[in-house]
Amino acid sequence: MQENVPPPSLESVVVKTLSERTQLDASLVARALALLDEGWAIPYLARYRREDVGGLDEDALWNLRLEAQQLLELERRREFILQAVAEREVSEKFKRRIQRCRTRTELEYLYEPYRPPRKTPGSLAKERGLEPLADAWLGGEAADAAPYVDAAKGVATPEDAMLGAREILAERFAVDPDVRAAMLRTVEKEGVLRTAPPPGQAEIPSRYGQMRTYEERLARVPSHRFLALRRAEKEGAVTVRVEFPDAKVLAMVAQRFYPKEPAEEVKAFLDLAAGDAVRLMRPAVFEDALHRAKDRADAEAIGVFCKNLRDLLLYPPAGPHRVLGIDPAPRGQIPVACVDERGQPLDHDRLRFFDKDPERVAAARERIVQLVRTHAPQIVALGNGAGRRECEGFLRACFEELGDEAPVILVVNETAVGSYGGGPVGRSELPVLPVPVRAAVSLARRVMDPLPELVKVDPKQIGVGQYQNDVDPQRLRRALDETVEHCVNLVGVDLNRAPVQQLAAVCGLNTSLARSLVEQREKHGPYRSLQHLRELPFVPDRAFEQAGGFLRIHGGEDALDATGLHPSHAPLVRLIAGRCGVEPGALIGNTDLLAGLDVEAFQAEGFGPVAVASIRVRASRSPATPRRCATLRN
Repeated sequence: MQENVPPPSLESVVVKTLSERTQLDASLVARALALLDEGWAIPYLARYRREDVGGLDEDALWNLRLEAQQLLELERRREFILQAVAEREVSEKFKRRIQRCRTRTELEYLYEPYRPPRKTPGSLAKERGLEPLADAWLGGEAADAAPYVDAAKGVATPEDAMLGAREILAERFAVDPDVRAAMLRTVEKEGVLRTAPPPGQAEIPSRYGQMRTYEERLARVPSHRFLALRRAEKEGAVTVRVEFPDAKVLAMVAQRFYPKEPAEEVKAFLDLAAGDAVRLMRPAVFEDALHRAKDRADAEAIGVFCKNLRDLLLYPPAGPHRVLGIDPAPRGQIPVACVDERGQPLDHDRLRFFDKDPERVAAARERIVQLVRTHAPQIVALGNGAGRRECEGFLRACFEELGDEAPVILVVNETAVGSYGGGPVGRSELPVLPVPVRAAVSLARRVMDPLPELVKVDPKQIGVGQYQNDVDPQRLRRALDETVEHCVNLVGVDLNRAPVQQLAAVCGLNTSLARSLVEQREKHGPYRSLQHLRELPFVPDRAFEQAGGFLRIHGGEDALDATGLHPSHAPLVRLIAGRCGVEPGALIGNTDLLAGLDVEAFQAEGFGPVAVASIRVRASRSPATPRRCATLRN
């Protein structure tokens, strides 16, 4: 007697499917997913546990986790549907089709005929005993409706009986998964989007005047235009309609249900029922098509938003300099602030560059020159907002008398600088300064290094895209947070300079732990080594394990702390340095020594080839300055 074999778990099904899709070994996929489920951060796995994840990079791991989540949701829905129909008589063919479904839409279309019964015109017609009449017409017989007339059941005339039979057939056609799939394909490939005035209005509002004659194939609508249409529809400015040729859908109904060579009278009746089926399917299928188009538009738009955010965060820094920050304006008072090499305010003012009173303009010019001569800033950070060109001309006129002492004027992206100045972070960091001056300080800091300054602002407020409020907010938030995490860990974090928000984005850390690290730094002075960090009671071992390789301490007790080498790799680095006859610190940046390193020679010491190769790459980068190399930021 054969024992019943238990069905595979959802996790094993997901692993198998992912392995087939990605062409990766199933054991590697299972191991990578297990590590992700345990909470290990992706940048940490991709950089310091490459052997455990088969050398997969960050992008591959992000995609693997996302696909695993989507597949798990699909498998749970598949399991629910199979349980829902378990007590009903369904064919093995149906079960096999359920198992072969690769999308949620396919599953729902197959499940449609088996959903719990609802009160519909077709179900009411069945209760009135009209299903045999419908079956007769479907079988090719031009049945007489007179015997089905029964006033007590609500069938007063033969026409009522024929109408009820049509409703039954229409619903039968409409719930067929193949018919629905054919209609969805037709809508997606050949459907045309058209706009019309909203209900109760004769015209589309003037602010959406370009949409009054809009017409475009759904398959060709670019993401930004589709999102603009959805925004206009959400605001009640337009009605978006989808028109499509229904001949292919009607042909599918005929192929699936019509008898062979039906009589003309029978075909005419069935054609009416098929037309009714298209009418019944139209709202749900249109919604499915638009939902899928919205998913594609969201994915494309979010990809652009993340790229824009990454470009802003990884813009090459100027490094520690004294900077004069100026938030431009075409009129009124203009805030200026001078900061030192650590970004701390030295002096500030609010000046009128442009005024009808020439004495005020002259006073502003004298004040700018005084700030430059007193604090000697090497750079002027000028925001790129309204009035930038006018302010730049004014500054150049001011600097004419300074000659070679004049600082360089750099135009800085001022995105969300107001959000910082008026937000909780700006208030906590610069409580005594007015909001406009905080904005000027932020601009000055962005020249020195944009990354630690921009992470203080909500990524959505940075304005990374025109339609960021029209995409799925949860999906956007997750993607932007992942981008911030990627950028912060890509370049590393100076433990003695980084703000709380930047530290919180490091692998293994969170806002609470980052705040504790900053408080410890402010109370007891700068950290001298990563080993000191490990000894702090509020730093868990797992947090240090993940964060250690992304933290930097420049000028500390151990030269290796200023590199991207993980603290757990320090013994291997010292072993390599000993074999090469140099101190560990001298090994860093010595490409000649590292180029001839025999990777296989260290396997006997218990170090894998991937770890040795990774250390060779990272040790070849010189940590001589805390400023990140611009080539690493591109």
